Amino acid sequence: MRRDGIVGFFALILGLIYSIQAYIMPKASIGNPWAPVYFPLGVGVLMMIVGALIIAGDARKSDGVFQRIKKRKIPVTQSWYLEP
Repeated sequence: MRRDGIVGFFALILGLIYSIQAYIMPKASIGNPWAPVYFPLGVGVLMMIVGALIIAGDARKSDGVFQRIKKRKIPVTQSWYLEP
């Protein structure tokens, strides 16, 4: 794992902690009780998505699992279709 993967891992963990803390945040007493939670929760989820994308990009660049799969011609996903 290179530096990008480490940064992605920390972004993923930080986003998870931020989302949990946003969910635990006290609800509003008037109006919509979830209104103050929406934005911080969205920021945490977005941070987790970006962290996962950084980790995936680092995994593709490194000589790890993805390179071995490409060399052996192993399909990562299996596609299916309906036959007439």
